[in-house]
Amino acid sequence: MTSIAAGTGQSVVQGIGGQKIAFARTPKVRNRTVAPLLFVLLPVILVAWSGRTLATDIDNRAYIHGAFAGTNLLMGAYACVAFVGLRSIVVDIGVALRDFVYRPVRPSAPQREVPHWASVLYVGSSLAEEVERGAPLAVALAAQDRFAAGRNVAETFSLEPSPAQAQTPSALGTESLS
Repeated sequence: MTSIAAGTGQSVVQGIGGQKIAFARTPKVRNRTVAPLLFVLLPVILVAWSGRTLATDIDNRAYIHGAFAGTNLLMGAYACVAFVGLRSIVVDIGVALRDFVYRPVRPSAPQREVPHWASVLYVGSSLAEEVERGAPLAVALAAQDRFAAGRNVAETFSLEPSPAQAQTPSALGTESLS
C-alpha cells in the first residue's frame, strides 16, 4: 500500500514539474538494502493509529468497530515484525533520518568572469575562439555605423571629438571607451 501511495505521489510531482524523478542508488546495510523512510514509517504509523483507535473504541464501548481496529493492529504488527523485523525498521528509520540531516557538501562552481558590456557589444562573445572569429565583423559593423552617420574618416579616427560629436553621443556610446 505504501509503494502505491509513494508511486502515485511521485507521478503527481513528475506531472506538475514536467521532469523525471532522478534515479538514486539505495544505500546498503549489511546483507540488505535500506528501505525509504516513507515505506518503513507508514506501516508503523498505521499500526499506532490502529492501537489508538482500539483504545478509543474500548473507552466508548464501540466493540464492533474496536474488533476491526484490533484486527488491523494485530495483522499490521505481525506483518511489520515478520516481513521487515523490528531491528530493520529501527535501522532503516535511523539511516533515513541521518541521511536527511547530514547532506554532503557540494563544491560550489567557480564563478565565471563577466566580460565588459562594450566588449560583448563589439565582439559578440567572451570566448577566445569566438572573439577571433567575430572581431573583424564587429569592426566592420562599427565602421559602417560611423560612416552611415555622415562622418568622414578623419573625424572617426581623430583623438579630439568634433563639435557635433561633443553635443550628441553616438548610438552605441563608444566615444567614452576610446
